[in-house]
Amino acid sequence: MLTTNFKKSALFLFLGAQLVGLSSCGVGSKIVKGLEFKTENVAGTYYTGFDAVIDLNGLSLPTATLPIYAPKDKSVTIGQLKIDANTIGVRVDLKSALKVDVLDGTKLPNGRPVPVTLPSGVLPIAFPIGGTNSKLYLAISSETLMAGVAVTFRDDGLPDFLKQSLNAFFKFTIASNLTGNVGLFSGDAFGLGLFAVKTMGDAEKSAIGLSSVSRIGKMSNGATVSGGKIDTQETSMSNRQKSRLMNAVEEVEVLQLQ
Repeated sequence: MLTTNFKKSALFLFLGAQLVGLSSCGVGSKIVKGLEFKTENVAGTYYTGFDAVIDLNGLSLPTATLPIYAPKDKSVTIGQLKIDANTIGVRVDLKSALKVDVLDGTKLPNGRPVPVTLPSGVLPIAFPIGGTNSKLYLAISSETLMAGVAVTFRDDGLPDFLKQSLNAFFKFTIASNLTGNVGLFSGDAFGLGLFAVKTMGDAEKSAIGLSSVSRIGKMSNGATVSGGKIDTQETSMSNRQKSRLMNAVEEVEVLQLQ
């Protein structure tokens, strides 16, 4: 097990404060201050992923660099997750990802559905991250590309509210063609999730290639990729639920990657 500590649960304290101070529609954009989503050709290898800037109200994330593995062969590394101060970055080699067996990407590590709305016939695929229970998620339609991460933490000493099965995700908008959500999940696993969806331009579609698009679709559900747009979801929460969540996260002293 790999462990890296947060200082006083930086993101979670800040998220709790935002839940009380804002309507839910403003929470995601208060936390995610910037996000660049790229699909690029590096020496003949196509990489996709994002770099997100997270506002922790003056506090910092730990520094950690974790490999993204092929599920059945940890000697095959297909990408990397990097966390540093106030950034979360993920890169994945699309060509390698399309050659290996994948995990079911329809569930978060806590067993609840991923907070993503998908066109008919499109299902996400997932890959393990480092020596943890964290996962990378990918999904693609004819118009959009989604990448997401679910980073899990040790649940030792969590308050009862964070031991129940719960998703609390809130949307953000970076540009008209780039949106996402950020939030917490708890229950069988506890952690932070961040999902980003980009509407692809002609250059990106060409870079990925029709064969790659079809391959992802076949890996997901045995069919070719469907049309339509992928979108992220926002959790509907009452003020009472927000207050209980804020109180619970304030009780968490230390977080360790698991």
